[in-house]
Amino acid sequence: MSGLKQELGLAQGIGLLSTSLLGTGVFAVPALAALVAGNNSLWAWPVLIILVFPIAIVFAILGRHYPSAGGVAHFVG
Repeated sequence: MSGLKQELGLAQGIGLLSTSLLGTGVFAVPALAALVAGNNSLWAWPVLIILVFPIAIVFAILGRHYPSAGGVAHFVG
């Protein structure tokens, strides 16, 4: 058996989810949204969190049923 740690904590899960789904756009989009929508763009964040939450739950269920150190590549490949 390899020495890989096969578990994710909350911080690792949030990091994995934010980088795989949101990508680097999370750094550029807020500035553009603020230019277009002003202060109303702040409402987009809670809405996006609500929309992304079901995807996070699916990843959690997949990770629990099919534990692998391969991550997302294991599910798709």
